[in-house]
Amino acid sequence: MWLIVLSDQLRIVALVSRYLTNKLIRRELVLGQRPKLPFPTAP
Repeated sequence: MWLIVLSDQLRIVALVSRYLTNKLIRRELVLGQRPKLPFPTAP
């Protein structure tokens, strides 16, 4: 019974951690700099 409860809690923590990490990374990318084009542009 403890193993089931513990594994469920660990899964929830992992999902929340992954969500928060992705949210912070996306926020930093949006606020930090504009995307670079994969090809050179004419001046």
